[in-house]
Amino acid sequence: KQYPLLGRAIHASHSAVCLNPYAASILKGSYPDGRILTIGHPLSPLPELEVLSKPFPLSFGMIGTNHYGRNLEKIVEAVELLRIAYPDAGLVLIGGDCPEELPQWVVRTGRLEEVEYQSWIRILDYVFDVRYPTCGETSGSLLEAMRAGIPSIVTATGSFNNIPSDAVIRIPPDSIVQGICAAVRLLEGRPELRNAL
Repeated sequence: KQYPLLGRAIHASHSAVCLNPYAASILKGSYPDGRILTIGHPLSPLPELEVLSKPFPLSFGMIGTNHYGRNLEKIVEAVELLRIAYPDAGLVLIGGDCPEELPQWVVRTGRLEEVEYQSWIRILDYVFDVRYPTCGETSGSLLEAMRAGIPSIVTATGSFNNIPSDAVIRIPPDSIVQGICAAVRLLEGRPELRNAL
C-alpha cells in the first residue's frame, strides 16, 4: 500500500529473485513458499587495470551514483572533522550525480567507464557506504570495494547486516558522522584490523 507500483508488480508476478536475504525477508509474505530465490550479486570479471596516483595521502571515498539515502552531506561533514587529525586527507566521489559545490578537498570523477571505475576504486584507503534509509538494496559498489580489499565502513541497516561481521565496520545509522570518525580512528590505530578487512 505504501508503494503502489511495487505492490502491483509483486501481485502480478509468479515469483521473485533477490540479491540478498534482507530483501527476500521483506517479500516473504507476498509469495507462496519456494517462490523467492536469493542469488547474491554477480561481479563481472576484472579488466586489465591502470595504476592511478592517489589525489590525497589519505583518500576516503564514496563509490557509485549519489542519491537520496547515500548521506553524502554526512560523509563530507565526517571527513571535515577527520581532517583536523589527518590534514592531508580528502574525499573522492567515484560516480555520478554529485553536487558541484563541494570543499576543495573533494574530488569528483563523474560517471566512468568500467576500467577507470575499477582503477579509481583501488586508490582509496577507506570506503564509506552509509545508506539510510534503506530499501533493501544490495550495494554492488560496496562489493567492488570489498573485492579490491578496501576497508569499508557501512551503516548497520538493511542488507549490510547480512555481510560477515569481520568483513566491514558497521556504524549506527542514527549517528553516521560520529560513527565514521570513530571507525576511521579505530582502523588508523589498529593496522592489523585494517589489513584484515
